[in-house]
Amino acid sequence: MSLGDRLKRARKATGLNQTEFGRACGVSLNGQSNFERDDNIPGGAYLQAAANLGVDVNYVLTGRAGARDEAESELLMRFRSASLDVQAAVLRSLGVAVAGKQLPTVSIAGGNQGQVVAGNVSQDSVTINVGGKKRGARK
Repeated sequence: MSLGDRLKRARKATGLNQTEFGRACGVSLNGQSNFERDDNIPGGAYLQAAANLGVDVNYVLTGRAGARDEAESELLMRFRSASLDVQAAVLRSLGVAVAGKQLPTVSIAGGNQGQVVAGNVSQDSVTINVGGKKRGARK
């Protein structure tokens, strides 16, 4: 996988399109496109801005990261670009405590497997409701 391919993957993990990502990193759509096609290599200011967006720039540049493999690196990129509420919920689900902070609890309300239909995020909890009818719901 080339530098451009890794950069494209990292950009997509942030949820930004080429125009948005390029703008956030100080380049035009054309500049971003050139990086992703391996027609040019990004410089330091661009990479620093990308890191501020949650991109693992070591992985983008070398194909190696603090992570052991591509899946772990992608997970790290997605975690870094997630909201603080989502990060806290992930940490809580893994049993990781953050010093001085109460992490939200995560609960999943049943229904059809894999079909998320609603959810709620607060400072203290994350609730995910999956398919099926709510209890007590009537037609």
